[in-house]
Amino acid sequence: MTIAEHVENLLRGLSSSKNVLLLGPPACGKSMLMAETAREFTGNRQTVAALQPEDAVPLPAVQVNNIPVWMPSPDRTDRRVFQITFHQGTKHRDFVSGIIPNLLQGESGFRVIHGLLMVANEHALAGGASLIMIDEMNRGPAVSIFGDTLTAIESDKRLDDNNSLLYTSAPFKVFNATTGEPTDVYLSPHVYLLASMNEADTSVEALDIAFLRRFKSQRLHPSVQAIQDFFELEFDEIPEQATTSEHIVIALVNAWSKINEKISLGKGAAFQIGHGVILGKKKPVDLNEAKAWAVDCWLSIDALIKEMFYGNDQSLAIILNAKPANNYKFTELQFGDEMIDKLIEPEITIDNIYSILREIVN
Repeated sequence: MTIAEHVENLLRGLSSSKNVLLLGPPACGKSMLMAETAREFTGNRQTVAALQPEDAVPLPAVQVNNIPVWMPSPDRTDRRVFQITFHQGTKHRDFVSGIIPNLLQGESGFRVIHGLLMVANEHALAGGASLIMIDEMNRGPAVSIFGDTLTAIESDKRLDDNNSLLYTSAPFKVFNATTGEPTDVYLSPHVYLLASMNEADTSVEALDIAFLRRFKSQRLHPSVQAIQDFFELEFDEIPEQATTSEHIVIALVNAWSKINEKISLGKGAAFQIGHGVILGKKKPVDLNEAKAWAVDCWLSIDALIKEMFYGNDQSLAIILNAKPANNYKFTELQFGDEMIDKLIEPEITIDNIYSILREIVN
């Protein structure tokens, strides 16, 4: 599937369900795809806005014409994108509203701030269309950040297309900027949420089902086709000796693909290594440069594998196809009075990288 097809699928999903969650292993292009979706949403003419709590509106309006009928809010030409990355320090006040100390010179006390969701909603209530992009959604305390907006973001709990109240509309509480009192606010149907997360990230807590059901999921996978298109190559058999840069590229991609097959069996598909590990490096132009390029790529892949199977030499040996005659070896060593299984690793150089890649595949 092309990038344009992925983008259209995301926008169609946003149009129908209001909230879309982009899933996939690291380096599968989630951030790039979100950026392309933002460009398409605004007619390819807007830089994505970051959260600026002190401003009423992060960026001036963008007028867009000839909007496809399948686009979210196709009848609205004042279209804006708002972006935030969740982390452990992200608060409800950053996303919805809250009270913070007034640190302006000569003043004291507290003041109300409105977060990204409120700014986007105000824009939509004023006749615009808003796309909120949330990167790394599971890295922050997402349920706490959303708070009582969890119900309000559902497509059938919002206002109608004219921003009028329905009997099913669900309010959420926001501090009034003037009085400081909690006030009921309703979410416009012209506010769209596009979030991304890496399910395999073991450093953060998994999101609960009640939260995730508010989002339509779309999943990205490692793509051999993306690499083929980038290098304009057909990946055939790996020759015994590398005589061209294409042979090195083919060997690396086949080794990467074989490793992902084993990771899918041993850990699950969500733990695969994305194609960005390969596409993120400068394309080699000759044989020597290709060998150095392959070493660079392989060290990145090797580090991810070691993190994934830390302390489990037996699994690492399976992933890396360790054998007595190969560069990676799996053997018994004496540790005190006991014999233990140990993975013996080679030093990765331009002289042995091709043979290592062939051994991984075979």
